Amino acid sequence: MSSSAAASSSASPVPPEDDVCSVCHDRFRIPCQANCSHWFCGECIIRVWNHGAAVQPCKCPICRRLINLLVPANVSDDQNDDPQLQRVLGEIQHYNHIFGGAPRSLTQVYTLFCHEKLASFISDT
Repeated sequence: MSSSAAASSSASPVPPEDDVCSVCHDRFRIPCQANCSHWFCGECIIRVWNHGAAVQPCKCPICRRLINLLVPANVSDDQNDDPQLQRVLGEIQHYNHIFGGAPRSLTQVYTLFCHEKLASFISDT
């Protein structure tokens, strides 16, 4: 394998420049690539998941495959202090923790679901 091929294979994914999020139909904000290779705004795909059943992974709005992994694009150093970015990255990490393939007991899934719904209820009040 050439050094340029090795460098490109280890590079972080980036969305196509001429593409837009299929959920909000706008340019990508905090871009995320799903395991099916489709790109979304991180906040948009998390909103899709929260709109459905939170105890199961959401389906890709484009190909309908289950999304069990979301990979955010690299974040520049000057963006690291952005609270919205940190919140969305935390939600993506939480999603990946739940659906990333690690075995979970029913009790763990129930606990995660209840904690999430309680946190949502508290933030709404």
